[in-house]
Amino acid sequence: RGIVSRLDRLYEALTADSTAIMDQRGQILSGTALAKSIRLNLKSELAEIRAVYPDFASPTLAVVQVGNRSDSNVYIRNKLRSAKEVGFEARLIQLDRDTNQSELINTLQKLNEDSSLDGFFLQLPVDSSEHIDADHCISLIRASKDIDGL
Repeated sequence: RGIVSRLDRLYEALTADSTAIMDQRGQILSGTALAKSIRLNLKSELAEIRAVYPDFASPTLAVVQVGNRSDSNVYIRNKLRSAKEVGFEARLIQLDRDTNQSELINTLQKLNEDSSLDGFFLQLPVDSSEHIDADHCISLIRASKDIDGL
């Protein structure tokens, strides 16, 4: 249970907005500084887990990207870098811009079944020359693998 809550906090750190946010006391916090602090704590906690459980496999996440939007590329690069920074395995599954919905669904279903993968998300917007119902595709991601929580 402790490991799961720690892993949940990692995702929060990976997705923290870099803008200023308010804490519960009404103080303005730097999202960037807070995310960095959380990532450092998670890296340390993951090292503690590995010290107790030497065979503990690094959590593995993936990002599925259709197309090659430059703004998405920046977002994905930052998420993958943050994941690796704390000791997670992270990979990009890049699909061509001409990927159709059936091909995307097939990819998502394979990832749902991949026991070596702890979680993944579909990068939005989907940049395909074919019509893809992104909401439908997201709904096919198992809750246990959906790191975006959509």
